[in-house]
Amino acid sequence: ALVIKVKDAATAEAIKAQSPDIRNRILLLLSGKRASEISTVAGKEKLSEEIMAEVKKPLSPESVQQQVVAVFYGAFVIQ
Repeated sequence: ALVIKVKDAATAEAIKAQSPDIRNRILLLLSGKRASEISTVAGKEKLSEEIMAEVKKPLSPESVQQQVVAVFYGAFVIQ
């Protein structure tokens, strides 16, 4: 499970409204990772930064960057 901490309620609502697109961005990012890249603490921290960068991207050409504060792992399974 992944928890995304945002700056305000407006950002949370925007992310919730676009959750299929954001989920797709994250899944594409994860599908390109090898187990060896994310099995260490440093690898997981780098992945958190990459996920945050994906979620921060504007949700449409007219929108602004999302105000994401942090990404937390509730569970982490490497298969």
